[in-house]
Amino acid sequence: MMHRTRSKPTLWILGVFLLASLCVSSFAEAQTRALTIEAIQIEGNSRTRDAVVLSRLGLEVGGETNATQLLAARDRLIAEDLFESVNLRTKRGSARGAVIVVVEVEERRAQVRFGLGREDLTGLYLIPLQLNLDNATGRGEMLRFSTRFGYRTRGLVGDFRSKPTHLQKNYWGARLWIEANDRIYFFEETEVNHIVAQGGLEIGYGFSLTDESQFEIWLGQQAVEAESTAAVYRDREVFGRRLGDEVRFEDLPESIKKDLVPNDQTRLRLVYNRDARLGAGLAEEGYRGRVELEGVAATTGEFLKGKLDLRGYQALEGNTLLAGRVQAGFVSPDAPFYEKFYLGGLYSVRGFPSQSLSPPEGHDRFAAVSAEVRRSFLGDPKNPRVTGLLFLDLGLSWNGSDFDLDETAAGVGYGIRVRAPWFGQIGLDIGAPLTDGPIKESFHTNLSLGWTF
Repeated sequence: MMHRTRSKPTLWILGVFLLASLCVSSFAEAQTRALTIEAIQIEGNSRTRDAVVLSRLGLEVGGETNATQLLAARDRLIAEDLFESVNLRTKRGSARGAVIVVVEVEERRAQVRFGLGREDLTGLYLIPLQLNLDNATGRGEMLRFSTRFGYRTRGLVGDFRSKPTHLQKNYWGARLWIEANDRIYFFEETEVNHIVAQGGLEIGYGFSLTDESQFEIWLGQQAVEAESTAAVYRDREVFGRRLGDEVRFEDLPESIKKDLVPNDQTRLRLVYNRDARLGAGLAEEGYRGRVELEGVAATTGEFLKGKLDLRGYQALEGNTLLAGRVQAGFVSPDAPFYEKFYLGGLYSVRGFPSQSLSPPEGHDRFAAVSAEVRRSFLGDPKNPRVTGLLFLDLGLSWNGSDFDLDETAAGVGYGIRVRAPWFGQIGLDIGAPLTDGPIKESFHTNLSLGWTF
């Protein structure tokens, strides 16, 4: 009797374990069981064409699918950001193993938004006001009109772009803009701000080479004009110069004066992009790169310009990320100063004032390397609330054959990033120069919007 009493709990445990195993096995099988798509019904798309929804779903009538693939299809459609809401369900088909996929969508109206944008060599910028008219014609296109304020730039931009899909790899776009950029350079040991205004229109065509890479060609016409005077950008009491003091035309460097004329430009730009990153935040791994080659025919002459921007990320143990960046560029010697390259500051070599490591007219060659170790101290590493970082930056700019590795500038330091509502990551970098600069400073600070790269 005692032996049978002891065995009852054991039998119950074995029975429960066997039942749970069968349930798990049945659920897994249901998730991967192949079903034939008999039809796809789309509901609620009063503006968007059926073909647009189908091209984003990645499902085809007559093809096979399962529960996991259906969820992935729904997520793809949500990621397109065309609709206010997306729901996907199935109905029993006319034959065994056949289903009818029902896609329910709610159209998104025109929106006024606030957000962030990014340029590859100058980082993030604020979009205090944006009119979002995406999918206005029901063809899935992007159409946005934005004001923007960023790292020494502000202006108005209109962007149109069709979107590639898994079925249609090519796309095209247009961009209309007017903006003013602050060109900072050092002149007589003083930081000077020279405003350069420009506006234009460009039209582009691109196509996806793979899921990770795209090639684009852009043709544009723009007008550029630098102001005839400049202004002191930072107080230099030792010379009696204060912020905002005018630097008259006759006091400007000769290398700047020659470029202070209206300049109409026709630009042809070739771009190759590759993004092979996985994960997000401090859990990110992989690399992304961009190569640009541009030919310019202008009122002041013709020139070529090229840029390389390569970034790599490797997640480490302990909520830590190792990030690196390589930049390089060239431009024809006869290009105006606002087309040249300048080193120093947040997006090249920290520890030095912005653009202080190049002459007033800039250089026609540059190369820079940066490395960062980022560690999350608060929040999910994929989107941390507080992050600390250590960095090392190296950079060199030169003209033509005047390459001298001994002129390489170096800076080292640390920084912090805090995730703020609306803005994302904002922070502060404190860098110490390891080589000589135009101003004797033991450290230099930079405010940052977003990650440096």
